[in-house]
Amino acid sequence: MPKVKQLRIATYNVQNLFLAGEGEPAKAPRALTHLARTIARTKADVLCLQEVGSLASLELLNARLKQPYPEVGLIPGNSNRSIHLGFLSRWPMRLRSHRELPLADVDGQPLLEYRSAADAQAKKALPLLIQRDFLQATVMCTDEPLQIFNVHLKSRTSRDWALLPSERVRLAEAQALSALIQNTLRGAPASRLVVVGDFNDTWHSDALTPIRALNLLDPLGQQLRAAGRNPSTYWPKRRNRIDFMLLAPSMCNLVGEAEIAVHEQAKIASDHYPVVQSLSLPTIGEQ
Repeated sequence: MPKVKQLRIATYNVQNLFLAGEGEPAKAPRALTHLARTIARTKADVLCLQEVGSLASLELLNARLKQPYPEVGLIPGNSNRSIHLGFLSRWPMRLRSHRELPLADVDGQPLLEYRSAADAQAKKALPLLIQRDFLQATVMCTDEPLQIFNVHLKSRTSRDWALLPSERVRLAEAQALSALIQNTLRGAPASRLVVVGDFNDTWHSDALTPIRALNLLDPLGQQLRAAGRNPSTYWPKRRNRIDFMLLAPSMCNLVGEAEIAVHEQAKIASDHYPVVQSLSLPTIGEQ
């Protein structure tokens, strides 16, 4: 495998990438065309996607790209709407699901929730799991692999029959993600670790307190603060940066430019903009 000097990672909520019959509404052909064009403009070597209906829908999207990715990966999570997490990569990768992680409150007590309207009617509350997944990819892009956690935290809406407000579930997911990242870094403090995805909340929200406490690098945030800007990654609302790319502190010397890929085609493709981060990743032999 050739040595890697520069690598671009993108995270992108592609908004209901469903085939007919997978979910409603299925992605319209025009939106799918603009989605493929938007992805091409990111020039990403590794693309981390949220709201993917199935492996088949991801493969269909990949086939529409002028330069399809050789690696296509998806593991279905816990979503009852079939909004899963997927990866497209120019490099070999292995995937690992963390969908079985239980959620707890701030005191460590298991959270209970109804899993359906029928359960609510029967007052049958069960231990709550992550709503989607924390899908981990080990990407073999250099002699030292890149660990990427692709996440999609609980949305701001809840079912009428739900016991728990969405903010409480999102906080519990952030706690579980924080513990997972801490355990990973504890075992390998110098890991090339990246956490990306749709966090469904702004950086200074109460729900993301456990994530902020990790002191991960937020290169895009640093760039925006230096420029005095506060743009949105969820374009229907202003100043709503809810899609993040966070890096382990050990990667501070590897960080390049970051950007929100803003253009009109992206507004047709999805309600989110892609976030792109450039990295310099020397092989072990070059360090």
